Amino acid sequence: MKKIILLFSSVLMVVSFCSAQKFSFKGILPNNDLDGLSVVVFRENLNDEANPTTLLDSVVIKNGTYTLKGKSPKEPYAANISILQGQGKGIPNSVPVIIEEGSITLTYSLTGTPVTVSGAPQNELFFKSVLEPTFNYQSKAKALIAKASQAEQDGEMTPEREEQMQKTFNSMQEEVVASYFNYTKTNIKKPIGEYFFIAWSNMFSKAQNEQLLAEVSPKAKDIFAAGQKRQKEFEDKKQQAEQATAIGQSYKDMTLPGIDGKSVSLSDYIGKNKVVLIDFWASWCGPCIKEMPNVVEAYAKYKGKGFEIVGISFDSEKNAWLAATKKLKITWPQMSDLKGWKSSAGQLYGIYSIPATLLIDQNGKIIAKNLRGKELDRKLAEVLGE
Repeated sequence: MKKIILLFSSVLMVVSFCSAQKFSFKGILPNNDLDGLSVVVFRENLNDEANPTTLLDSVVIKNGTYTLKGKSPKEPYAANISILQGQGKGIPNSVPVIIEEGSITLTYSLTGTPVTVSGAPQNELFFKSVLEPTFNYQSKAKALIAKASQAEQDGEMTPEREEQMQKTFNSMQEEVVASYFNYTKTNIKKPIGEYFFIAWSNMFSKAQNEQLLAEVSPKAKDIFAAGQKRQKEFEDKKQQAEQATAIGQSYKDMTLPGIDGKSVSLSDYIGKNKVVLIDFWASWCGPCIKEMPNVVEAYAKYKGKGFEIVGISFDSEKNAWLAATKKLKITWPQMSDLKGWKSSAGQLYGIYSIPATLLIDQNGKIIAKNLRGKELDRKLAEVLGE
């Protein structure tokens, strides 16, 4: 009997040990609109360019839910849960999480907090310390940007008002970055802390990075140094592109597939005695969609006066691109290599946020950038006449 009891106890210990090594993430979506899409949880390998990510699990969304499972590590580490092709659906298509033992629930919402994470200590701490401040910042920033955009369209943006809005925006940014720094500092002796130090170091001040560098492992220091070098190269490249596309510079020609699959060049339209607006956008870009009616209106008003538009999409899915052009009543020429943010057009013109526009005159010179709403109408009236 004693042997049986001991054996039974051993079995319980094995079962307990096995169950303690599991993690699960249950996602609860606000509706069934994303049913059939794949959702993945993956780890980013910041020090491995050959294998930048490691897939941990993938499933298909069914009945508005998904459950991702796997073996938990000895030390919790950071990962991402991404809904593939889920952009523009009103919820975050990518959410950073912590891989740890336990059952974690992600509750998505179309209103209020976009996603709430609960069910395991490290994830709940990360939500409170990082995700919640991030969502609050995004909500406030969105409202401020909308307010500024409306003021610009109405011609009510004064230098003083713009300066005050910029101060408010900077204060909001400093607040959310402080929450990132505090979380990183608290966990700097753990793999989680080192990961986020490397991931967020470009947002931290020099003094903050030096404070964290003193605490991390030699390996993390090497990764940080390599990342700083890449960031410097990126900034230099961005600056060169911005200088090359400054007002007064000549446009750069390029050829990409058109919406019908045939090659389209900017020179097919620019330099043909027309004023041409190059419009960088994407079907998943909310601000782009909001601005598009103004662009459609301008096209209808000035097309007969020597105005043309060439749209360059940052989409990666052709069907989404096609559907958006029909829904938004876009009738002007379109082009895209369907590479998303890796678009060759974006790299050539130094476009790192959208919507973005360049207005090119009849001689191929850039005469204005990032015109929206009434600003676009006023500039076209100035150049082409009412």
